[in-house]
Amino acid sequence: MSLDGFDEFDEDTEAALKCDIELDIQGHRTPREAAKATAAILRALAASIENGQLDTGHHPVMNLDQEKVGEVYLDFYGIG
Repeated sequence: MSLDGFDEFDEDTEAALKCDIELDIQGHRTPREAAKATAAILRALAASIENGQLDTGHHPVMNLDQEKVGEVYLDFYGIG
């Protein structure tokens, strides 16, 4: 996503974002380890969204070993 326009606003339009995330985190010994791994993945994903690295559309979600563990769908849109 280009950061051009990422921080722009229109006084007549409300910016909105629809976000759907599907993850399948496997291969951990305990539920706590699975939860910790999931939280790390979600933190990295949140940083990518916040920094404008992902545009509208479907994007793979990778774990810390760069293996695909799911997908996120983003839809940036305006109301008004």
